[in-house]
Amino acid sequence: MTLWQERFVAHQLWVAVRQAREAMNRVAMPTSDDDRKALEYAGMVLELVERRREDTDGREVTPQMLSAVHNHVSPFASYLDGIPAGSYSWANVVAAADEIITALGQWPPMKINRWLAGLNAAVESFQRKTSEALDRTSEQAATAERRASELATEIDSLSAKVAGESQKIAEAIAVFTVDGQKAVRELLDAQQTRIEESETEWREHLVQQEALADEHNARMAQYEEKSVKVLEAVGTNSTATDYGKHAHEQGRTANRWRVIASAVFGLASIWFIISSLPWATAGTTTWESSLSRLGVTAAVAGVGVYAARESSQHRKQERAARKVQLVLIALEPFIANLPEDKQVEIRAEAAKSIFVLPEEVQVEERDLGGSSTLDLARALIDKLPNR
Repeated sequence: MTLWQERFVAHQLWVAVRQAREAMNRVAMPTSDDDRKALEYAGMVLELVERRREDTDGREVTPQMLSAVHNHVSPFASYLDGIPAGSYSWANVVAAADEIITALGQWPPMKINRWLAGLNAAVESFQRKTSEALDRTSEQAATAERRASELATEIDSLSAKVAGESQKIAEAIAVFTVDGQKAVRELLDAQQTRIEESETEWREHLVQQEALADEHNARMAQYEEKSVKVLEAVGTNSTATDYGKHAHEQGRTANRWRVIASAVFGLASIWFIISSLPWATAGTTTWESSLSRLGVTAAVAGVGVYAARESSQHRKQERAARKVQLVLIALEPFIANLPEDKQVEIRAEAAKSIFVLPEEVQVEERDLGGSSTLDLARALIDKLPNR
């Protein structure tokens, strides 16, 4: 094969032309007259380019001419491929076809018979393809019409079924509504009855619990009152215990002073006896021995008298503390259940006898020789009511 044949036949232009033909075959017949005219023009141009490959002498076409046409056929194929997707319009296709015709004008003209034959072949091919497309469109339209008729029949049948089912559903809804209203009414009545019963039971239970709470509060008040009395009694007993301890200490002190007084008086007696013996008075005159005997005895006896007096004072304090202890111990058990005003009066008398009248009691005891504390205790006991 010669160089000009290889350059002409193997050029990429014819690959782009084949792609444009495949895109043209995928394009559906437009519905608008203007779009059909644009499709007719584009098909004629594509047929013309295809005929140029067969009827053009490759020795008369340079590579630049081939490239110029190729540069316009490639976008022409892209525009045709984008028509179904809506990416491009037929106006873009017509403009690209015009560019192809302009580029083909640079090629040498075909012989008149070849040009006419090519033009006629292009027109006949386009008419044939257009007729085939119209036939396919008519066939598709008939199929669509037949399918639409079938769908209309199915729709009528489906509408009848839907109407029947709607009637059944309406009847079921009506029955369900009546039965449901009855069931809901019965359920509401039952619930209302249970609520009323529960409310009644709750109120009765609440009344019972309130009564129990009142009773519990009353008991707690009684327990509190008794506890207060117990605490008061415990406090009084504690005070009485303190007085008992004080009395015990005073008793021990009195006992010690009594032992000292007894010992001193014993020593004085022993001294008086010993000093009266003959061997103790030998060599002394009578008045000297008597003075010595009586002086020492009197001095020792004075110490004993002091010890006895101290013992007596501590014994008196012991007795007084014991009396107060007895009054405190005996007081609360007797007045625990007395009226409050009576208890206050008796406690006041007891306090007066314990804290206010000790000196008066001592004066009366010295003057009358009696026990006023004991009389006061007896007077307090006399004020207690008969039980």
